[in-house]
Amino acid sequence: MLARLAAAGHAPDQVEILLDEGLVDAAVRAAGDGEGYEVRDAVLMRLMTAAQASHSDWVTRIARRKAARIMDAGDAGSYELASQWLRHAALAYDAASRFEDWSAVIESLIEKHSRKNKLRPLLEALHDGPWELMGRRPRHAGDCFDAASTLCHG
Repeated sequence: MLARLAAAGHAPDQVEILLDEGLVDAAVRAAGDGEGYEVRDAVLMRLMTAAQASHSDWVTRIARRKAARIMDAGDAGSYELASQWLRHAALAYDAASRFEDWSAVIESLIEKHSRKNKLRPLLEALHDGPWELMGRRPRHAGDCFDAASTLCHG
């Protein structure tokens, strides 16, 4: 694994190594608040995907903070990145069966950034959640989902 990463032109960081080894809990601990040392965005997003069910509060906190920095700064060139962070937050809310909380968060962001013409459509696209793009409905308490995130019938 380390040789492959080195051949790709970068030295892996601790979070990346732990994630590659399937040690999600340890990778989340090593990443901390995602700011202690530079964890590349791609690695942090991979970790968020792996941790969305087991560490949903961590994912939502970090992803929302990363997105807020971009949106609040008015960095229009990075709004797509902000929407990617928010997609991770939405999926973590979904994994925790907290669709109503996600709805409140995204509605608040749409209201707050309503004058940012490049950002608003990206936020609106996330309103119903990225699960719509996956062809399924959001999780609610009592719903059952298998590992492929499809509705169970039983």
